[in-house]
Amino acid sequence: MPVKKAAKTFNLGDIVRIRNYGIKRGKVVELRGPLAPGGRQVSRHRPAKADAGLH
Repeated sequence: MPVKKAAKTFNLGDIVRIRNYGIKRGKVVELRGPLAPGGRQVSRHRPAKADAGLH
């Protein structure tokens, strides 16, 4: 039986990459828990401002 890797979870305040969105980075502002199919974590992100200088 194959071994599953544990999914990386984010913490509140982490800077994350937002896929398929104009602003590429954002901050995790809310963790909603394992609500997605397969028990995947759901979180809310706030996009960074364009002039914030998050590099």
